[in-house]
Amino acid sequence: MGSERTTIRHGKNVDFTSYLVERDMPIEGLSAVEATVDVSLRFALPVATVWPVFKDWNSWMSRYGYRWTSNPADEENNIVYLESSSGTNFGTGIPYVVRRVVPKHLIYLESLPQFLATGDGFWSGHNVASLREEGEETLITVYMEHTFFSQELPLEELRRIASELMFEKGAIGFWREYFVPDLESRLAEV
Repeated sequence: MGSERTTIRHGKNVDFTSYLVERDMPIEGLSAVEATVDVSLRFALPVATVWPVFKDWNSWMSRYGYRWTSNPADEENNIVYLESSSGTNFGTGIPYVVRRVVPKHLIYLESLPQFLATGDGFWSGHNVASLREEGEETLITVYMEHTFFSQELPLEELRRIASELMFEKGAIGFWREYFVPDLESRLAEV
C-alpha cells in the first residue's frame, strides 16, 4: 500500500517525482515505509562542462548547511560523512559508503542505518546521481530512496516521519530552495 506518484514541476528545467510505500518485512512486528524522490534537472550544456561543477557537492549544497567531509565523486569504495550545521538532526554525521563512481556519468552512495531522532526506529537509504547527455543538453537525475523501519511505531507515524523528512518540508523543499538554485548559479558561471 502506498501513495500515488506525484510530480512537481519547478521552473522549466526541474521536476521532482515522489512516492511513499509501505514495505512488507520478513520479521514479525517490523514495519517499514519507503520514501522516494527523483530530482530531474536539464541544462543546456554538455556533460563535460556540467560534471566538474556537479561533482563538487560542497560548492552547491553548503548553503543549506550540509557539508561532505570529502567529495563523494573522489571516494569510491570509501566512507564519507554528511555533516549539517542547519540545526536539524537529519543530516548530522551520517556515514555514506560510496559504492560506485563513473566519472561524468554516475555517483552511487548507500547511507548506513541510522537511528530515527525519536530513537524507536531506524532508516537507511540509497542515492544515485546520474548524468546523461541528450543532444546538446545534460540531464541529471538524482534518485533518493530512504526506508524507515520500526518495531515500536505504527505505520502512520512512520509515514509521517518519512514524509516530513523526504518531501516538501524536507528533501524536496531544500532542493527547491537551496540545491537547485545554487547548482544553476554555479553552472551559469562556466
